[in-house]
Amino acid sequence: MKQAETDLAGGMTVRQACQKLGISEQTFYRWRSRFGGMKAEAVARLAQLEFETVRLKKLLGQEVLENYVLREKLEDLQNCLRHRRAAENGRPNEATPSRGKSRNKSQSPAGLPGL
Repeated sequence: MKQAETDLAGGMTVRQACQKLGISEQTFYRWRSRFGGMKAEAVARLAQLEFETVRLKKLLGQEVLENYVLREKLEDLQNCLRHRRAAENGRPNEATPSRGKSRNKSQSPAGLPGL
């Protein structure tokens, strides 16, 4: 970017400067809008922050997925325990399933009776 700006200040056209650098004019203008006026340190810091943002988003996604899986397992364990306790008390049909895995036949998919 700095070289292109120097060439432009020296009288070259944008097209000539881009050909010299081997980039398209579109790339030049995109870089100019993104990095124009920034010093090299600021550009390096921006790249570092963008890299860190990607890394943190991946970590967050992994944690959300792990949290979801753990909640599903916990819910399954709670259902098993509920069924076991109901069976031990001689009432096997009292345990109510959750998450809609099996529902009362009189209920609609939305959970509303008779629809």
